[in-house]
Amino acid sequence: MDIPSGLYIDDAIRAQKPGFAWQLIAEEAGGPRRPPRFTLGPIPAHFGDWFYGDRLAPSCGIYTLDDISLASDRVIVKDGATIFIERTGMHEGSVRENVHSPEPDRELHFDQDVVLLCGPAYQIYGHWLVDFLPRLLLLREAGHALETLHYLLPHNLLDFSWNWLEFLGIPRENVSTYDVVRDRCHIKRAIIPTCIRGNSRATPILGQMFQKLRGDTESNAAQTPKRKIFVSRALWGNTTRQLINQEDVENFVKELGFDVIYPERLSLAEQIETFSTASIIMGEYGSGLHNSVLAPAGAEIITLRGTMGHPGFLQSGLCDASDQECSYIFGNQDENSGAFTIRHEDLDLFRYFLSYLEK
Repeated sequence: MDIPSGLYIDDAIRAQKPGFAWQLIAEEAGGPRRPPRFTLGPIPAHFGDWFYGDRLAPSCGIYTLDDISLASDRVIVKDGATIFIERTGMHEGSVRENVHSPEPDRELHFDQDVVLLCGPAYQIYGHWLVDFLPRLLLLREAGHALETLHYLLPHNLLDFSWNWLEFLGIPRENVSTYDVVRDRCHIKRAIIPTCIRGNSRATPILGQMFQKLRGDTESNAAQTPKRKIFVSRALWGNTTRQLINQEDVENFVKELGFDVIYPERLSLAEQIETFSTASIIMGEYGSGLHNSVLAPAGAEIITLRGTMGHPGFLQSGLCDASDQECSYIFGNQDENSGAFTIRHEDLDLFRYFLSYLEK
């Protein structure tokens, strides 16, 4: 696919180019990061620069673009220019990854206003939860009735996306889909809500929006969450960042009273119920642990991870926005496979800390 010359959407907004509009919903958030509650294990020497160097969560809001075309999951063209939208993951590098994609061979036309939820990684649950779902919640925060809007989404959404759309009351007939390989969509007016995080920091509105979401589902708001859960990736199937001594760790936490859960085995309602009733959540860094956004304020989140740069510290950003505490237990990591091991002495030290977390 040929990618035309580009234009950053915020430059177009500042220049007041016709056909571009912006509605600010939440201001950017900066300042020094809140440090982890505790860190155990072989902490990387560059941890401080790595963690505190992420200084800013960008502002978030809703773009409106008139008379555009959309191809793949991220190539938006207006007046002959490719539009780069950093706050949706459609930055220049991301868009130009599609330069070798085949040229679409079908044309679709949408004359009504449509909400676009496009951008990379929409088939990964963790990204849907923290990047795409909040964009819908942002529309609701702006006063839109989600059930009245029309949506344009990629044809190959996975079941968890459809489940969340249904949970939010969005009728199936309000959703149009397009083939990200074959279709070029011509859209009269596109409504594009932004993500609510930049890199590994999230704007505080994330916590407010998920608190409202939990309020929609709480059956007994007076009940104080007490459950301890361990989020396992043992059944995930993706061996990236594999915890080598998984069985030992899970047996250890079971002795401490943790329930080991496998989020992919739970329905959406069961996931919401499980995380909203937990006061201490422990697990391997990944999509499943990002469900902590469904947990109440004050929850303790303990993250197991390796020492390499990927996956960063988004879990801290989610916890900060949700008014939760985040801690880390680092494990020795193999640079080639990405697999890591949690040391027994660090687990024993965590056992000591746990009694204080439960107070």
